[in-house]
Amino acid sequence: MPMNLVLLSQTRKPNYRTSNIILSLLPYLQSSLNCSVIMFILHQIEGYKDIQKEFISPTLHVYTSPFLALSSSRNTCFSIASKEYGSSALYGFIDDDCILPDPHSILKILSLYEGDTFMLTCPILTADTKEPFNRHVFVPKHRLLLSRRHYRSFLGGAIFTTYSAFIEAGMFDISLGLGAFYGGSEDADLFLSAMNQSIPVYSEPSFYIFHPLHRPYQYSFSTMYKYGLGRGRALRNHLSSFPVFIVSFFIFEIISNFALAILSLLGINIYSFYRNFALFAGKLSGFSSCLPK
Repeated sequence: MPMNLVLLSQTRKPNYRTSNIILSLLPYLQSSLNCSVIMFILHQIEGYKDIQKEFISPTLHVYTSPFLALSSSRNTCFSIASKEYGSSALYGFIDDDCILPDPHSILKILSLYEGDTFMLTCPILTADTKEPFNRHVFVPKHRLLLSRRHYRSFLGGAIFTTYSAFIEAGMFDISLGLGAFYGGSEDADLFLSAMNQSIPVYSEPSFYIFHPLHRPYQYSFSTMYKYGLGRGRALRNHLSSFPVFIVSFFIFEIISNFALAILSLLGINIYSFYRNFALFAGKLSGFSSCLPK
């Protein structure tokens, strides 16, 4: 059973210490009495060619690296951390703009989980309204064992996994995610890989994460198109494992995006139109793409 919580993040800010996740965790990372919460940061700076150790303390490990796509940087950070902590930790992937209010609440519930192979997610709420981050985020009343149909609720800003579960699921697909050609859905792909390996994945309501609210106008057509590419490719990756499920949900997603695009156009909501049409086009292209992973 994991005894430590190792949090993994990456930042491109000039000063990693100003990241929301670092600021929210400082009281825990600076504690000399309890070293059960540890953080590894991959601080990405232009001009670096190799990963270099910049600063290290018993609870905060910082490595300076060249720019890497999101999935590559997460896999790299995990590889570095797991060399030291192995199977004795629960690893959490958290975006640097998120806030984790109480990491000790995660440690408290670990004893309730059986075995050394499982994944967790938790509700992601907007930092200002405390409402679910998007329409796929839900807050279960009790711990919930997720099924394949929950792949859209398994978000990259709140993934917690044991060492063996992450390895068995194949880690993140480096062709997916921010900075890669298929610019999203690395989280959904990891979730479906876990399902394929019969790894239990839970939604845990006893803790949560805050994420900044994104306004519709913050999403450009190209950004949403890349998100769509990622979703289409992620579903295509698992077509042979879950053919009926994948085809059904893919058709449902593209019909939904197309219908919302038309309704938005009729309602003269230009942001919603661009967003949904870009997702529709991206998903079609990603799913039918013959490019290698």
